[in-house]
This record gives sequence, C-alpha cells and structure tokens, in this order.
Amino acid sequence: MSFRFGTSNACFTKAYGIKEGLTVIKNCGFDCVTLDLSDAIESGVLFDKTKTESYFAELKKFLDEIGLVAYQTQLPPLPYNEQDLSTAASIAKNAVLATAVLGGMYAIIEPIVYEDEENTYRESFAANMQLFSEIRELAKENGVCIAVPNTVGYSDIKRTGMPNAYSSAGKLNALLDGLGDGFVACLDTARAYYAGQYPAHTAELLGERLKVVRLADCDGKGADKLPLTAGQIVWKDVAASLAKVGFTGVINFDTDYLRSGKSVAPYLGKVTVGIGKDLAAMIQENNP
Repeated sequence: MSFRFGTSNACFTKAYGIKEGLTVIKNCGFDCVTLDLSDAIESGVLFDKTKTESYFAELKKFLDEIGLVAYQTQLPPLPYNEQDLSTAASIAKNAVLATAVLGGMYAIIEPIVYEDEENTYRESFAANMQLFSEIRELAKENGVCIAVPNTVGYSDIKRTGMPNAYSSAGKLNALLDGLGDGFVACLDTARAYYAGQYPAHTAELLGERLKVVRLADCDGKGADKLPLTAGQIVWKDVAASLAKVGFTGVINFDTDYLRSGKSVAPYLGKVTVGIGKDLAAMIQENNP
C-alpha cells in the first residue's frame, strides 16, 4: 500500500499568496492539497456559481502545471440563521461545484452546531439533515462525496475544550446514518483530543465511514493545533486504528501551526512530510 501526503493550503496562502503558497506545498514534498475555501467566501467567489466555476477552473490549470492534486476542499463553519439555512446551503453547493471543477473527491463541510444554551443535539440534527439534503443530488451528479468532521466546543468557565453535538463518534455516526450514501466521516484528531476523546478510539468507532483525516497534535491545554509528536496524542495507537478500519486515503495534515509565516513554513512543511512517512509505515506495519 502506498499513501499520499497532503496538507491544507490556508497558512501557506496567508504567507505567500495562493499560487506561490501552492508551489511551496509541492516543493515540501506533498502530493495533495486540501484547498481551504475561506478566501473564496471572503472574496465573494463562493456566493456565485459562475464565479466559482471560472475561478476554480483557472486554479485547476495551475495545479496541473505544478503537479499538485486538490484531493479535497474544506469549508470553514458555515454562516446560518436557525430559521433560514438558504445562505449556508448556497455556499455548500458552490463548494461542491468547486471540488468537482478541481477534480477533487471530497468536500469537507462542517455540520451546524448550535452553541447557545438552548442547544440540543436533536435540533442541530434536524438542521443538518435539511442542509445536507439540499446538496445531496448536486454532489452525486458531480461525483463528490461530502466528508463531515467531528466538532469541538469551548467552555468559557473551565477555559478548555468540551464535547458538543458532534464531538463523539456515536453522534457523528448517527448523522451519517441519517444522510446515507455519499456522506463519509472526517476525523480531526486535535479536535477529538481537545474535546476529551481518544482519537484512536474515535477512528475505530467511525470504522469504514472514515475516509478523510485532518491530522494535528494537541496538548489538551488549548485549542491550538500542534505538529505531530508535539502534543499528547499517541500516534502509534492512531496508526493501529487507521489500519484496523482499512484507511487508505490521503494522510492529510492540518498545518495551522505553520501560521508563523515564510521563515519556517518550508522547513516545517518538509518535516511534516517526513512525519507522515513514519506514520504511513506504522499503518502498514499494523495491516494484516
């Protein structure tokens, strides 16, 4: 089994701009990029279908030129009104379209989580069924799968992470059961640990649904994502669990820790690829 290695472009883009940032990612040794769509929202591109098609078609040409694959895209948490999900649905639809134009396989779309005191799992479940049902057919028509990640809350009183609606594998599985074909799980390891979960156990509970990973470490003291081995997550256990569930996707890193900019991004990017190769070797060692 041969794994590919990927990372989000968000921090690279902030440091270098979109095209130079993607080139740096390629030069670090990554095969794939998880294209962050935050800038496309801020610029208004993702609010318009025609602009979405045009912008990402041009970006696809550049990615092809440098030999980097946009295997998946990711949206930040969507803006929503509890009585009207039309804006969130419109952005999500164009995210699916962007993924298809890029030739990607997965669109990572955050589930809606109500953060107020009246938040209930049942209410957010209904909102997510409505949101994702509106993009189901478009995703199917374009050959794009929707990857739904685990979530994490924050306690102002305890000043630490806390579980919320989709922190547990059980509740995320229940949502995916309701959504059916075309929807898979994305495991964010740092979020899982910050929410008091054990990432390796979460991976096993997600099972065959687990097709996408966002790997970063966490020390449990803050929400910052850290390079692998710089926190408290036991990576040999994560590797064993990924092997157990038959994970064969891209070993994808959430490199928020590269936000320190140009001076260290290329070096840390190359180190991250090296760590990825070590993790891939551990997964392979655990395969029967």
